[in-house]
Amino acid sequence: MENEPQKLKALIVDDDTFLVSLYKKMGDESGVELRTATSGEEALATLIDFPADVIALDMSMAGMSGLDTLKEIRAKKLVPNAKIIILSNTSEDDAVAEAKGLGVEHFIVKASLLPSQVMEELVKIARG
Repeated sequence: MENEPQKLKALIVDDDTFLVSLYKKMGDESGVELRTATSGEEALATLIDFPADVIALDMSMAGMSGLDTLKEIRAKKLVPNAKIIILSNTSEDDAVAEAKGLGVEHFIVKASLLPSQVMEELVKIARG
């Protein structure tokens, strides 16, 4: 049907494989077309053929950090209109300032929310 809303496309990037598996299950249950990646490199490869509406990036990952991944997304113009959310366990002022300089408007401190609440916030921000 033409009037059905387009399914939300989301990418969550986190090197915590347990959390990623939880997010994936919640995405399936919430009707979100969700892809996950456990590294910045994997996220970049995914975005080549998956035009995400919203991307949640873990700030601290082994290898390529969330901010480094975001810099590459911007440099390669992979998804210029996607809303970006930074996931972190801290609210370090320097990192937050750098992320804001890259156009990030949304920050979620993972330690203060359950994974289900993180997913709810992601959907709310994407549709908001």
